[in-house]
Amino acid sequence: MNLYSIVAHLYPYEPANFALVALFRSGVLHRITQDLDKSAVARDEALRSLMVVLATLFASRTRRSQGEESLRETIRNSSSCIVMPPLPEGVMEVLQEHHASVLEVFQGYVKEFGRQHTRSLGADTVLPLSQRSVCRVSPSGARTGTPPSILIQLLESNRLDVCARSSFVALSGHEDDFSSVEELVATSRAGIVLNQHAIPSLSKLTDTNHQLDAYAYDFWRHGSIEVLIRDNGIRVSTIYVERPIR
Repeated sequence: MNLYSIVAHLYPYEPANFALVALFRSGVLHRITQDLDKSAVARDEALRSLMVVLATLFASRTRRSQGEESLRETIRNSSSCIVMPPLPEGVMEVLQEHHASVLEVFQGYVKEFGRQHTRSLGADTVLPLSQRSVCRVSPSGARTGTPPSILIQLLESNRLDVCARSSFVALSGHEDDFSSVEELVATSRAGIVLNQHAIPSLSKLTDTNHQLDAYAYDFWRHGSIEVLIRDNGIRVSTIYVERPIR
């Protein structure tokens, strides 16, 4: 329980704070650090693994696209790893589970808000991407008193009943189940406003398509700002913003 005081002293708006708590609860960090008091080799390996975890959580920076041959050449001639090493065994699974729970919480919030405020939200007539408002057209025959056409009846019978998803997006068969925080923010119905940066998601960390820069881990290893600028591609103008404490 005393380890939770570490989280309390972190920057309060840091989304990885909750991920660190998840790692504490899972016991993964305890397993990684259990060899700190053993031989020098075991201690160095434990410190390396711990730094990879902390650098990934609190100093994640997506690398600019670079060709494989060019990247191999840069790594071969540098004292930096350049690309963040893989997380220790079991860490990614915990982070993915935590990320899924964050999505579930906020998805549930949006659904419940949509259900409770259906009347005040009104008709969903705003397109989610362009934010353009479209006119709501009455079904065929509504003004003449004639029964609606067979096509209108068929569309009405197959309509998805959504309260959180944009009606426009629901036309393609999507219901109120979202696969990512980005999708939740981008395709919620009009009147529901979500700030993606206010949601403690770990999309960038759990998405294997993103290549993270190892600048913080590399600085811990060699302590050279010049190498970070030359090989890791950290700009001189931002080096004191992104530089980790060694």
